[in-house]
Amino acid sequence: MRPRQTERISIMRLTVPNRVRVAQAVAVQLIALAFIPLFSGGSCTVVYSSCECDPCFQPCACKDFCDHAATIDFDGARRLSTYERAVVVEPDGRATRIYSNIVGVSIARALGTADYGAEDVRAFATSVIAVNRQLFELPGENARWDFESLDLFDTAHVVTFRATGSRSGTSRSLTLLFDRRGNLIEIDDSSS
Repeated sequence: MRPRQTERISIMRLTVPNRVRVAQAVAVQLIALAFIPLFSGGSCTVVYSSCECDPCFQPCACKDFCDHAATIDFDGARRLSTYERAVVVEPDGRATRIYSNIVGVSIARALGTADYGAEDVRAFATSVIAVNRQLFELPGENARWDFESLDLFDTAHVVTFRATGSRSGTSRSLTLLFDRRGNLIEIDDSSS
């Protein structure tokens, strides 16, 4: 029986060095993997931005282009789909239709940039009227809306149009109010 123990011991002796070699080989590979990024020539840059704005809807310090504006069609960027409508009638008979709480209609969204000028405001207001023509037409009327004025303030932009060719004989005006970021906030359709 003695020879069997000797064989067992010799098997253990052979097995231990093999385990060490395997462990050493694994350790070398792990160390090599750890050093690969140091010698690979690549770099890693971590950037933090505290900008929480979308340039499609407001001017941003981080970027001045709209990534997803290309997916918005012309009419979709100008059509009033979510808004509240109220009619105010004065004692003298003048009426004002007010479209307020307008959602999703903005110059930046339509143009794809938060950087726009006075002519862009005017052109956008004109296109909003054209796309939403059915909202501003009175029954039996086919008026044309002519640009009257544009006022640019620090906090808002106001664009006014006057109706010409109205059959009703009343004088009508459309006033579009934009916030300073170019979002359409309210449209007043006044008649006198």
